Formats: sequence, C-alpha cells, structure tokens
Amino acid sequence: MMFKLSAQTENYVITRASFSSPKYDEFSPVYYRGGVVFCSNRPQGVFHGYSSPDNKSFFKIYYADTIRGSQWQDSRTLAGQINSNLNNGPATFSRKGDTIYFSRNLVINGNFRDINDKGNKLGLFFAVLRNGEWTDIHEMRFNDASWNVTTPYLSPDGSRLYFASDKTEGYGGSDLYYSEWKNGYWNNPVNLGNVVNTGGNEAYPFVNDAGDLFFSSDSLPGKGGKDIFFTRFTDTTWVEPVNLNGPVNSPGNDFGFICDGMISKGYFSSDRNGTLDIYTFRTIYPQFLYCEPEQVNKYCFSFADDALIDIDPISLQFTWEFGDGKKAAGYIVQNCYPGAGTYQIKQLITDKKTGRTVFEKGLFELIIEENKLPRIALSEPVLPGKDVKLSADITIPGNDILSYFWEFSDNTTSRGPSVNHVFGEGETAVKLLANMKESSTGVTRQVCVEKIVRVSAPSVKNKDAQPVGNGIPLNSSTGLRRNGVTFEKIYSAADEMASKAVFAVQVLQSAKPISVNSETFKNIAPEYIVKRIPTNKGYTYIIDEQSDFRNAYPSYKEAVAGGFKEAKIITFIPSDTGEMELWNYKKTYGTSTELFFVNNGTTISQKGMPVLDRLVLLMKRNPGLKIHIAAYTETGSSAYTSLQLSEKQAQNIADYLVQNGISRSRLTAKGYGGARLIAPEFPESERLRNRRIDFIKTN
Repeated sequence: MMFKLSAQTENYVITRASFSSPKYDEFSPVYYRGGVVFCSNRPQGVFHGYSSPDNKSFFKIYYADTIRGSQWQDSRTLAGQINSNLNNGPATFSRKGDTIYFSRNLVINGNFRDINDKGNKLGLFFAVLRNGEWTDIHEMRFNDASWNVTTPYLSPDGSRLYFASDKTEGYGGSDLYYSEWKNGYWNNPVNLGNVVNTGGNEAYPFVNDAGDLFFSSDSLPGKGGKDIFFTRFTDTTWVEPVNLNGPVNSPGNDFGFICDGMISKGYFSSDRNGTLDIYTFRTIYPQFLYCEPEQVNKYCFSFADDALIDIDPISLQFTWEFGDGKKAAGYIVQNCYPGAGTYQIKQLITDKKTGRTVFEKGLFELIIEENKLPRIALSEPVLPGKDVKLSADITIPGNDILSYFWEFSDNTTSRGPSVNHVFGEGETAVKLLANMKESSTGVTRQVCVEKIVRVSAPSVKNKDAQPVGNGIPLNSSTGLRRNGVTFEKIYSAADEMASKAVFAVQVLQSAKPISVNSETFKNIAPEYIVKRIPTNKGYTYIIDEQSDFRNAYPSYKEAVAGGFKEAKIITFIPSDTGEMELWNYKKTYGTSTELFFVNNGTTISQKGMPVLDRLVLLMKRNPGLKIHIAAYTETGSSAYTSLQLSEKQAQNIADYLVQNGISRSRLTAKGYGGARLIAPEFPESERLRNRRIDFIKTN
C-alpha cells in the first residue's frame, strides 16, 4: 500500500527516558549489554561526598537495564575502580563488552582543593572487566596535562577510537580526532579536518554499525546551542555535516546521540527543559541525511598520462594496455570494461613502427565492484501533470530490503517499492532511501540515491540518469577510491624518478653471471661500456645510463639493431653513494661542452674550472669512486677531426683533475666524436645537445 504526505517538518518523536531523573543531570548514553551506560550527578546514598563549585555532585558512570524498563531510581554505578571522586565519563565499550574506554580527570588523588582545579585536565583511560568488576585501569598514551582529551567512542569494529580534544594545533575550541589500532597499539591521533571541525567546539562522537558518524557542534549552522550533526566518510573526505531535524535538535544544547543503523530509534542528551536529561527518539519518517547520485554503470574510464617523461613523438608513443585484451595509444585515452572485476593496467612507451615495448612506465590495478546502490526506474512517457510510476530497482546480494521511502523536491514524500508521482515542468530531484539488513550479520543500514528527472512541455521522453562511471578520469600520478571503483598504483617510474632514479638501457638479463667480455656482447659497439648489475632475480646488463629518457633512446635503438630483441629502457637507482653524488653533480651542472671549454675548443674555460673543482671535491669525498670521462661531438664535416677534438677534450679534463689531486689510476678518458648521437642534426638547438662531456662510474 502506498503512503503519501507532505514533507515532514519534524521527523522524530521524543520522550524523556525512564532512567533519566527529573531533578539531576544525565547525559551521554551508550549501549551496553542490553542496557545503557550514561553519566549522572545524582547523589549516592545519604552522604553526597565531594561536590562541584555549583554545589552539585560530580558525575559518575551509571548503568540502566532498559530491557526491563529501569526507572531512574534503579540505575547503579559501574562496579570496580572506574568512578573517582571527581568527574567521570563519558564511556564507550568494546563489542564484547570486556573493555571500557572512559574519560576522567588526570589527577584523582591528593588534597581535594588542589585536584578540584581547572588545571586538572580530562584524559582518556581504559580498564578490563574481571569477575564482574572493572579493574586494571591504564591511561591512554596521548593524554597531556596541557589540554583535555574526552568524550570517547569506539567504532563498532574496534579499529578506531574517536574523541574530542582542545589541543592547541586544532581549528579552535575542541576538535574531533581519531586514533587507529595498528600493530598492537593506538596510533597518534588524527584530526578529522575542517569539513567536520570548526573554530568552535565539536565533541561527543558516535559511530553506528552502518559507519555513520554523529557528533555535536556549537558552531555549525543549527538551531542554537550545541546541535547534533551527521556525516559520513566517502572515498577521501567527510561529507558536509547535516543538522538533524527537530525535535531532536532544539534551541538548547543537544548532544550525546546514539542510534541503530537505520537511524530509526535511539537516545540523545538535552538541557531543553532546565535540567540535563536523556531522551529517547523514534523516527516518524526518515530524514534523508545523505544521498549519492544514481549510478547506471561505472565501467567507462578515461586514463591520463602524468607527462613526466618527454619522448620523441615521431618514433615513440604512450600506450595503455587495459587488462581486458584491449589497448590504446595517446596521452589521454578511454576504455569501457565489460563489467565488474579486477584489471591489471600497464602504462608503456612503445615503438610506433614495431609496437615493441621500449619502457614500462607504470603498472596499476583497477577494481570495479558491482553497483551496490538502488536505481530509480520510471514508466514512459513522462509528461507534465500526469501520473508517473516510479519503482525501486535494488539487487544487493546478501541484503534484505526492509522498507522503501521516497522524497521529492516539491515537498512530498511517499513510501513503498513502487509509487506514483505527478511531475511539473522543469527539474525534480527524486530521492529513494532503502533500509536494509545484512543477512549474515543482521547489521542494518540506510542507502540513499538521488535522480534528477527533467520534464518539458508538451512532452519529452525521459532520459535515464547519465552513467556516473562514464569518463571517470584516472590519472597515473594519483589513485582513486570512489563509488565502488579503486584505482591503485602497483609500480610507477615517476616514484623512482622522484627517488633520483636514472634511465638505463638494458640489453640482457640472466640468472647466472655472464662476463661482460664474452661473445654474448660482441655486437655491442666499442663506444659502449657493458656493466653487469646484480638484482634480486639474477643479473642485468646495461650499456648506457642517462638522466633524460630522450638521451637513452638512441642507445636502445642501437641495442635492438645489434640483435638484442629483449632490450628495453629501465629505471635504475644507484646504490653506491659516490655514484649517486656523481649523478646529482651531472643533473646540477649539466654536461654541455660549452660549460667546460672556450668556443667548443680544447681550452678549459674560466667558468668550467669551478665546476671541475666541484668534481675534484666529490672524488676526494668518495676515494673509492673511479670515473670514465667521455667526450662527444655532433657529426661534423670530418669524422676524424671530430674524433680528435673529443679525444683532446677528454684528456684535458683528466689532466685538470690529476693536477688538482686526483690519482690518474682512478680515471680513464676517451673521445667518441659523433659516434653516439643523442639528438637529431636539425634543428640546430637539438644538434648542439650532442656536444657533451659525460662522467661515468666504472668498476
């Protein structure tokens, strides 16, 4: 049967809890073993004990059996050492109920006048239940005598402890924090950030089984005093907090909210009637706190290269292998997957002519989950002023749908799996909320989606919501976790480049060592030095190392032409300190011949001497470092002249280093003329890149 009415001005019915006294203060309820634990300043017995400056007793932690309908006189303090002579609570419990986390003053022993002082801050403690009593009380390690740490709440899975603190590095007043349980202890607190926290005071966090966070704030837009707000963590951030409708929130102070996963019933604290009391609430009609845009599918994506590596677009291209048998080339590409699943995505640089992989730039994993949100189906056609049938399309394995609720932006609501609605011209926001229960655990939660329906006169065919998944941008330099889609980096050359990696031309790999002078490398041109480097899988053999990908590519082409079909460019991070410093030296000063010689001649220039002096200091600081000095030119009119010029340049630099204290046994020098070009002959700006002096670590 369909139920329809105008939008509710008040979503909840409230009643003062039977265990809340008419005279004293009670606040901050929490579920515990079929009942509720809360804080109260009601006196215990004939003797009141210590009292606060306003002549009220200090707060103690009480338990009320709500299953049996306890009256306030029946409530009792927790057994054991929990309650001190000063303020105690609020508290929170582990799922098993055998561990309690609670707040109280840091100092509880000593002269009452001394300990009953504003300087005696609140902190968090925990205790365990033994033989029906709470004992073994320990202080949390992040307490501090300079600020308050209070109002704890333990997430249902026990992985996070939320709390409030007025630490000075917060956003102002008290902020909400959480600490995660990892490796056997509670990690350093993390501020929830400025979406939740304000310049005022946020406190009293509560997380229900569905993962929804409720808290109080006196600065977010509300009805006055402290108000109760809702938020939820989605993907990478908290959603904008939503104020709970009246009469839960009032012009007074409202806080300490707890509820079930469907937010259908629970408790909260309020001083709206003069004393601080605990109220029960039940939902008349659910408040649509947070609705996600409807998803039709999420199988289409665009992939963007991070553009950190410069390539020659005439010979090379960026290529993506999508993990579903398809691939595409370009800086920005798109792919639509056949359905949900896990896909391994490769980001490559490939040869345009042969398709051969030159460089493996990145490896990523894309996980697409089945749609876990409802859909809203509409009958056709959708005409203004005519009844249109809307149906909930929900198939979420392992969950039972308990109820359906609808809300329209024209201030009407309905309930049921199918409803009728009359749309006017223009846009109408339709929200569908479903209460569901997970079959295996019994955990209840709410899911909500929103669809925009557009209608124009005289009639138009209603178009379903555009697929949110279409065109989701996945950038190779960042990850994504949103709406059932996870894009994670497994390997990225960009990370290694940030770690001072260089580009190396690998010609071969082997499980066992091969001599660099063996016949295996007979086709390597004599101007190359073969280096054997041990790896965790055996050995790799490289013939060139460059800080720029473009400079390494010509050596790769020569290796392929020499018969090394498995040749490719890899990233390589030098493990030797001296070699790392040598690379930093080259990246800092460059290798242009103009840096070292006058007019591309053989005389070392005045500006080149201090640069070579830096190399002298580097080698003296690393006495085990040996280097090969390699000089190159562009292709001139005479190959012999170019070779002679480069040979003289290499020898002159070696002589300079020897004259300044470097042993010649640590140096080799050779000129290669135009034998190893790294740039084309035209234009001139490119050709001049071939004039260079390289310093290479040798064994």
